[in-house]
Amino acid sequence: MTQDPVCLKEGQKAGKTAKEPAQKGSDVILQDKGLQLDAIIKAFDGLIYLCSQDYRIEFMNKKYIERIGYDATGQICYKALHHRDSVCPWCLVDRILKGETVRCEVLTPRDNWYYVVSTPIYHSDGSFSKLAMIMDISERKYAESSLEKRVEEQKLLLDNIQTQIWYLKDAKTYGAVNKAHAEFLNLEKKAIEHKAISEVLDTEEAALFAAHNQKVFDQKIKIQTEDWIKTGKGEKRLLSMVFTPKLDTNGNVEYVVCSGEDITDYRRAEESLRQSKKRLDLAMEATSDALWDWDLRTNKTYFNPCFYTMLGYSPYELPQDFDTWKSLMHPQDKTNIISKVQNYVQKKIGYFDVEYRLQTKQGGWRWIMARGKVVDRDEKGTPVRMVGTHVDITERKMNEEALRISEANLRDENLRLKASFKGSNQFGNIIGKSKVMHDVYETILKAAQSNAGVIIYGESGTGKELVAKTIHDLSSRGSRSFVTVNCGAIPETLVESEFFGYKKGAFTGADMDKPGYLTIADGGTLFMDEIGELDLNMQVKLLRAIEGGGYTPIGSRENIKPDIRIISATNKNLKESVERGEMRDDFYYRIHIIPIYLPPLRERKEDISLLVYHFLQEYSDDKTIHSIPEHIIKSLQDYDWPGNVRELQNTIHRYITLKKIDFMDIPQSKRNETDIIPEGILVQNNRDLELRTLMERFEKKVITSTLKRHRWHKTKAASILGIDRKTLFRKIKNYEIL
Repeated sequence: MTQDPVCLKEGQKAGKTAKEPAQKGSDVILQDKGLQLDAIIKAFDGLIYLCSQDYRIEFMNKKYIERIGYDATGQICYKALHHRDSVCPWCLVDRILKGETVRCEVLTPRDNWYYVVSTPIYHSDGSFSKLAMIMDISERKYAESSLEKRVEEQKLLLDNIQTQIWYLKDAKTYGAVNKAHAEFLNLEKKAIEHKAISEVLDTEEAALFAAHNQKVFDQKIKIQTEDWIKTGKGEKRLLSMVFTPKLDTNGNVEYVVCSGEDITDYRRAEESLRQSKKRLDLAMEATSDALWDWDLRTNKTYFNPCFYTMLGYSPYELPQDFDTWKSLMHPQDKTNIISKVQNYVQKKIGYFDVEYRLQTKQGGWRWIMARGKVVDRDEKGTPVRMVGTHVDITERKMNEEALRISEANLRDENLRLKASFKGSNQFGNIIGKSKVMHDVYETILKAAQSNAGVIIYGESGTGKELVAKTIHDLSSRGSRSFVTVNCGAIPETLVESEFFGYKKGAFTGADMDKPGYLTIADGGTLFMDEIGELDLNMQVKLLRAIEGGGYTPIGSRENIKPDIRIISATNKNLKESVERGEMRDDFYYRIHIIPIYLPPLRERKEDISLLVYHFLQEYSDDKTIHSIPEHIIKSLQDYDWPGNVRELQNTIHRYITLKKIDFMDIPQSKRNETDIIPEGILVQNNRDLELRTLMERFEKKVITSTLKRHRWHKTKAASILGIDRKTLFRKIKNYEIL
């Protein structure tokens, strides 16, 4: 060796040194040691040196000389070989003097490992020498270290996986275990390793383990089993266990490697899935919907019984595959349907729906809407399974076709009407040839083609209800009910029951069911006059009802969702009502989609003569056709008609009945917002009126003036006039004030 040793795995303190003998030649020394030493030197493949009791080197073999580069025979060993000034602490001469052979492993400062065997050699003169045989074991040490490192890494790996691992020395004894198995048993690893299985597990589990282990050791085969094993916390868990034998070269079991996987949650989920599938199968059998399940790899397609009965077949009468499905498709639809499905699969979108025709058993065709979705894909993301529904939409398609024809006819009729009223004096029951009225006709036609909400603005008596009825008659709802409600004439306490109705017994006096306006108008049109009189609470409820949320009659739990069109009318400025907080803005925007502005009669006086002629024709009998002198017609045209067309209508009606014309007006220059009593009454054609007639005219004028000044708020007007609301409504009706 060329370096000083720094570590001993085995050794004792060195013995005392002896007196150094005289140096001899190598040949003489070998001859003195005999043939035994010679044989050892020749046979040993390593470094050898021989030193005397006083540490002087007596012999070095050729390999040692080559190793250090010179022959150190005759020199002190610890000086020549180890470059020390004193004897080496690991020399152990004292043990060798006693005839002991000493073996040790030495680590040098350069991380070289040597294995040293020192033994005494006795001479014929009674002296002895120490024979040291040295082998370089560095590679072996490095290999052992690497192996130990790999073993530690494997232990670390085993301790960090969730799978339980343990080794068996025999059928009844644990070997090593990993952390997962120890945690399952709620024990430390050292409390399990190299212990009898019966000491670790409960009696039942120990017997079960032992039976599995014995089978592996006896039959030398790998076995796999699932058993319920109690954890260290007393909980039963299902373990999937594999016992694998390691056989030696003779085919005997050297040891057994065991693994365990806790599959309790998996099995429970699997059972839950199985039960869910069972329930799903039962649901598919029992549902009234036609369901399908298509395996894209095999083209097997499951149809539930409803699919067959929908087409007039007995359940499962046809084969369960895609070819059956395809054979039932209408020839004009087949290519398009298959192309759409393929396009859906390629684009990997969420779902698809298609409408097409399927042939019934009787040979007819049913319109079907199929909706489907991919529910399974393979590892490449390719769809492998789709499920979906079939819905019979034949009735809807027939209705759509009927509606299409109806709309086409309606468009033709509108075109005809539009062409007919251009330049004419009348549009339906509406009389007028003025430009402003022709603009109204145009809007009526547009409103009739839509289902949107309409709001009609106009003064009292301008014919708002007539316009609403015309829109209804020209629309697709024309054959259904047209319901009129005066929102201002309903007492506040009855508004909800009038609109929504009530059930028998809902309150005292409710001795029978009463449908509300929304129920009566279902499918048709609800015309709400004086819409501005509705309070905020009722606006909210109506908004919910007409926007699809539905309503509930008083005393009922049923939620009814009516199909109605709302047409409203008012003589107020609703935008100002919104600004004052008297109307909700969402309610306003819901009803104010198509506005129609009816001009007052004073703004279309060129239509008065047409209206007079129309009313004369309407109220005349078959024998007599009445007429009015030209100068009276001129007076009628000069009058401003605060009651608008209705006032003119009543005036003509009285003329035919009483054979006289009378009407009143307030001169424009004398009007004052603070006046309640009109300052003048103009009487034509009859100077000798009765007092009662004059008082009625005066009362009508006062009521009308008060209502106008207070924006037609009837409760407030009644209070100012000193009469109750009911009396005011009666007088409004009698005097036909609108």
